[in-house]
Amino acid sequence: FNASTSHRILDALKSRNYVRQNPTTSAYSLTFKLFELSNKIGWKKTLRLEALEILNQLAKEAQDSAYLIIKDGDDALCLERIDGNPYIRVLALEKGSRMPLHMGGGPRAIMAYLPETEVDRIIHVKGLEAWTANTITNPIQLKSDLTKIREVGYALSLEDVTVGICAIGCPVRKIDGDVVAAISIAGVASDYTEEKLPHLIDMVRLAAQSL
Repeated sequence: FNASTSHRILDALKSRNYVRQNPTTSAYSLTFKLFELSNKIGWKKTLRLEALEILNQLAKEAQDSAYLIIKDGDDALCLERIDGNPYIRVLALEKGSRMPLHMGGGPRAIMAYLPETEVDRIIHVKGLEAWTANTITNPIQLKSDLTKIREVGYALSLEDVTVGICAIGCPVRKIDGDVVAAISIAGVASDYTEEKLPHLIDMVRLAAQSL
C-alpha cells in the first residue's frame, strides 16, 4: 500500500488496540490483542477436537446426527457434526452453519443458562423468528421453556426447526459449572417416541458430561 493508505490502516488498528506506536521512534508494533483473540479461537478448536470421539460414539449409538454447538455472538454455531445413519440425513444445521438460539435442542440448551438480561437483549435484537409452526415465538412461552430446560437438564426440540425432525440437547459445562456449549442429536420425529426418549436423553446427557 502507499504511505497514506498504510497510515489510515495503522490508525484504525491503533484505535482498536491491535497495534501500538512508540512515542519516541514512531514505529508500530503488535499488542497482545492478537494473543487474546487466538486464545478465544483456540479453546473452540480444542473443544471440537476433544468432542470428536464423543460425537462419533453418540452418533453411532443413537443412529442419528450428533452436533457440537456453541454460542457465537447472538447465534448458535455448529462446530462439529457427525451423521450416524447413512440412509437418513437431517438437512438442518451443517458444520459451520448458524441458527437462532431460541429453537432446536442444542441452541436452547445453551440459551437456557444465559442471564435473563442477555435473553431479553437477544429477543429484542434478533426477534423470535419462526421456522415451522412449532417454533416458539412468544417471549413468555420461551422463558417458561428455558426454565423447564434448567429444571430437567435437557432441551427437547419437537419439529420446531424442521418439520418431521426432533432433537435433544444437553449443556456442556466447564469445571466451574459455566455452560460453554451443547451436545445434541437430531433424527426422524417418529423415532422419538415416549418409550425411546428416556434412553436417548441419557445418551446425550452422558456425552455432554463426558466432554
